[in-house]
Amino acid sequence: MTKKLCHYCGTAIPATASVCPTCKFNQSRWRNNLLFVGGLGGFAALVASAMAFVIDRTNEVYKNVHWTDKVTIIDFRTGPAEGSNVYPQFSSVVLNSGDGPIFVSDFLIFWRGGNIQYFVNKLIQPNDFAIVHDPKLNYGRYSVVASNNTGEPTEEILKNTWFVDLGNPQKPQCFLAIVYSKDNVDLKRMEPYYRSINRKLVSEPVDAYVEYFSSRTKEKTQTKFPAVVVFGVASDGQCQNMN
Repeated sequence: MTKKLCHYCGTAIPATASVCPTCKFNQSRWRNNLLFVGGLGGFAALVASAMAFVIDRTNEVYKNVHWTDKVTIIDFRTGPAEGSNVYPQFSSVVLNSGDGPIFVSDFLIFWRGGNIQYFVNKLIQPNDFAIVHDPKLNYGRYSVVASNNTGEPTEEILKNTWFVDLGNPQKPQCFLAIVYSKDNVDLKRMEPYYRSINRKLVSEPVDAYVEYFSSRTKEKTQTKFPAVVVFGVASDGQCQNMN
């Protein structure tokens, strides 16, 4: 039988053999190159898959370590809604400046032993603004706010102010407590106006909170935001002298 030497290991093999029984190499070089390229491609795919897995795990670890839930109150105000005798209604613009969706459940306002809760119940995506409630607030008989020389509410004002305008003739409410976020545009407009006439806007700080659920922890979080209460003065004659 005619023999030939293997191109790779030098073993004598049959002249018609295409694969060396000793080293398993194909005697056609292009076939070996094809097998090599195929194996290299499979290895590259394996490496790419491993890298994708590592990157995904790294991102998860980073999120777990650096994830933040953050809510920014762009605007908040309270007041009576148009056509409603019952106070309060509210309007607010909220920014979700955190890493994931949040579910805003409510606002809580605490002032001088009283408190009010405003329900929102709205899902906000990250880096998104939402008008959580925007009724047509109509301050009506309370369109003028209290001002004086000190900027502090007098005992007379406090005795005749509450969170609810019941419209009860037996207990008239001469002042309506109106809550504004500290950066509210109307508030910033009123303050310099009263300074220009040598008066001060009567106001007091309130404890204001927004409550929301994190999409990651599923837990409720309470975040405080700066807010004040001002005093709308009723247009009734008997109330004007109390300002």
